[in-house]
Amino acid sequence: MILAGLLLLPAVQSAVASWLASWASDHLGVEVRISQVAITLDGSVALREVYVEDLRGDTLFWVPDLELRGLRVHPRSHLVQLTSLDIQGARFKLGMAEGDERSNLTLLLEKLESDSGYRRCAGMDHPLRSIQDRSVPFHLPRCE
Repeated sequence: MILAGLLLLPAVQSAVASWLASWASDHLGVEVRISQVAITLDGSVALREVYVEDLRGDTLFWVPDLELRGLRVHPRSHLVQLTSLDIQGARFKLGMAEGDERSNLTLLLEKLESDSGYRRCAGMDHPLRSIQDRSVPFHLPRCE
């Protein structure tokens, strides 16, 4: 109960944003930045200005506002569940570098899977009930 109360304090939320970005950077092997984390009483988590690079150090995506609802983490089974994901104003730069057989997003996900012990699932037991996106442009250069 005390931990839940502490997580509502802006200074603690800033520390959580810094720790989360550092942890994600270490596990992904790429730069990850999160400017702000806001945690509400209902358990929703809002991330502001999320930046993630691809394995070559280029921008993979930047999301100004990302809200997760119904977040549950099951560390033993390496499972994260959400009931809703709200993405606003995201910018993705998907592409394939010369000589690569897969996109920069696929390569990053494969690295995450191989380094972490997480595994792909054949299906989702509890799929998201809602994904909201507003003006989510994808930049995918034409490969020749």
